[in-house]
Amino acid sequence: MSKLYEMTGSGLHVPRYLGENIGKSALVRANMEELERMSGEQGIVTVVGEIGNLIPNQRAEWSGGWSVKERLASGEITQQEINTLFENITHDYYRTTPGAIIRCIDERPDVGYEDSMFEVYRSSLGPQIPGGTLGGALALRLCTGESLQDYTEASMEADIKAYASRNVDTGFKAAYHDDDNNHTDPNSIGCAAVLKAEDAHRKVNPNNIVTLDDISRAVLGNSFRPDHFISFVGNNTYLLAVPDYFLSIDKQKEVMKRQNPQGLPILTGPHNGVGLMINEVPYTTLNKDHVSARSEGRLQMFNYDLWYSREVATKLFPYSKEAQSRYVHARFGMAVAIFLCISKDGSHEVGIRRPNGATDRLAA
Repeated sequence: MSKLYEMTGSGLHVPRYLGENIGKSALVRANMEELERMSGEQGIVTVVGEIGNLIPNQRAEWSGGWSVKERLASGEITQQEINTLFENITHDYYRTTPGAIIRCIDERPDVGYEDSMFEVYRSSLGPQIPGGTLGGALALRLCTGESLQDYTEASMEADIKAYASRNVDTGFKAAYHDDDNNHTDPNSIGCAAVLKAEDAHRKVNPNNIVTLDDISRAVLGNSFRPDHFISFVGNNTYLLAVPDYFLSIDKQKEVMKRQNPQGLPILTGPHNGVGLMINEVPYTTLNKDHVSARSEGRLQMFNYDLWYSREVATKLFPYSKEAQSRYVHARFGMAVAIFLCISKDGSHEVGIRRPNGATDRLAA
């Protein structure tokens, strides 16, 4: 058995990164009703359509290997199945657990996950953000410089360490993830946010600016700031000018393991996400493994807990609303750029989960 797994009292094999919370199984059972009450009932999902349709008549450099449209045309999945998934998805959200690891938005299940482990997993869920800790470190870099001189000495390793050390107050642990895909198939890239990090940053270019701008406006709504979006684009250009900034995958893993030796879950299987959820309900997150298990991996869902990026921003910059906004714009802008590396044609549908009674409009 892999050293990443350990036995619980019930005989289940569970990842070691869940170990600290597994010991609280009695508390988990006692809080089950509270978990139910605080999950699905707090959020209302609005499906805003295919991500590509949020930018009508605009050119976008979609370069990923996955197309929902092609899967529908082949009969592998149906539109009714996708509709049903979105209709019920809010009930697959649960309270995040303090001390859990930060997860990537990747929709694939953890190696070794079995749905009999459902209650264990849902009691040990950390928020999902693109690229996990690595993505947060890159966003911090993109909102803390104003000129090329601010970037000349930048290094990914230093930025990861800086983010991990400044992010401890959010109550979640630094993490990264690996995958068990072999990468001989060009479409089998594992996690685009990690393995395609440099490619994603190169998507922030003139061909995609309208795409990034329009989708950011559509999702961020009233909080969208054109000046902060432009700052993100400009700073990304500076970052790309830094020689050898992006570390090799092996070096990234080495650096991340030093931040949290248990923060390297392994994901498995092909990318079968049919949509992307943007979750704005604080302290809740998607149980992606359970969603995938229900259809035996055919219907999966990407999820980005945008509420967590907003919370991180307040912790990183407690005295500056401007800096907080810039961080969120960089974080979300890169989320869109990453999806350009995932989707083949922009045919993934987007749902936004917002708190009951939320009044902030979504941009048209």
